[in-house]
Amino acid sequence: MHTENKIALETIMPDKINDSIKANMNIAIQANSLLLLRKDSIFSNIFTQKKDILIQGAVTQVGKLTINQRNFNWNDVKKNSFFCPDKKIVKVWEEYLDETRKKGSSLGAKLLVNAKNVPAGLGEPVYGKLDADLAGAMMSINAVKGVEIGAGNEAVELSGDENSDEIRANKNKKIVFSSNNSGGILGGISSGQDLNLSITIKPTSSILTSRKTINK
Repeated sequence: MHTENKIALETIMPDKINDSIKANMNIAIQANSLLLLRKDSIFSNIFTQKKDILIQGAVTQVGKLTINQRNFNWNDVKKNSFFCPDKKIVKVWEEYLDETRKKGSSLGAKLLVNAKNVPAGLGEPVYGKLDADLAGAMMSINAVKGVEIGAGNEAVELSGDENSDEIRANKNKKIVFSSNNSGGILGGISSGQDLNLSITIKPTSSILTSRKTINK
């Protein structure tokens, strides 16, 4: 299994980025193992046995600033301090985070987790659905407030024919899909496509700006 998630944060994170941001980015570093959190699941054994599965992660949004998908490049993820696949937005994020830090506040982030070469047939159609299992694993991570699979929340803006992933056989009689709005899961079962899910990390509540609360 592809594992290159051992990176010392202190060696690559700029000093001006506060600890809360480092904590968020640390989740991206560990994205290679996020899909294996549920050790009791049926498919975890397949993940550990199938050697060519590649699991990788990246930060795709910080606060209100999202990457440009046309600039997406997995090779750029480990070349910048934000684990960002869009190298053109890195400098913008740096300035954005620095301004927020100086104001005594914090920002959330969205992380993409992608798994390639996942075998078809993992999961169940009702109980033990693969997407339910993965969503539960993601929600068990501190500060995660949302999970999206495939098109996720954007699916509400699509029509039925736009959202459906058409299937055909290529010249080698191999089944291929025209798109992957399902995120690699159909009816609770893996389809053999890339498995794509995103998690939303809330901005930390430990900030320098005073907030109203009670102490009794």
